[in-house]
Amino acid sequence: MYEFSFQNPTRIEFGIDKEKNMGRYMKEFGAKKVLIVFGSDRIKQSGLFDNV
Repeated sequence: MYEFSFQNPTRIEFGIDKEKNMGRYMKEFGAKKVLIVFGSDRIKQSGLFDNV
């Protein structure tokens, strides 16, 4: 196996209303897409999915 190094800087935000800062974070990093990890269908029931 070849030796290699992999670095993946990731920002993870936890807390109430953190989705409200999503646009600022995306602009800061030049991002066009986000990955949302959620454990149930509650993200759609709560309206969070639509807000993001």
